[in-house]
Amino acid sequence: MDVRLISASSRDPGELVTAGLLREDLLYRLKGARIDLPPLRERPEDVALLAGHFALEAGADLDFRPETLRALAARRWPGNVRELRHEIQRLAVVAAGRPIRPADLSAGDESAKDEDFPELRGAVDALETQLIRRALEAAEGNKTRAAELLGLSRLGLRKKMTRLGIDG
Repeated sequence: MDVRLISASSRDPGELVTAGLLREDLLYRLKGARIDLPPLRERPEDVALLAGHFALEAGADLDFRPETLRALAARRWPGNVRELRHEIQRLAVVAAGRPIRPADLSAGDESAKDEDFPELRGAVDALETQLIRRALEAAEGNKTRAAELLGLSRLGLRKKMTRLGIDG
């Protein structure tokens, strides 16, 4: 019998082993090919593509207005891709046959938008910049190692560096 197992976790399996929550032998069985994928909130450019895919998957021809796609991309998506899929499935039922406007979107996690707290966004950006520069210095410019020190994927680190204007 040929069996393939695909698993996903929002937590680092190595940390789970250290905490005694995952058996080490199981970790090595699962460790065939590891793909680190940043959360959807760190990949806003993927939202429109995924929304289109989920609309087709739901059998709906949804007409997203540009401002609606911008509103979707701006969300934090704490439920990640599953939450986006459910939102698109809901829209396929309630708004099919007409252009989808931002008002059609469910409330989502709108309680703490960055634009509502610009001073907080600035402080977070400054802290992230400082931490990334320290990690790059500690890793002697090695982005893969710096990403590991920060608990990020290399892609996640690169995107943060681009957003924050950090050269390297």
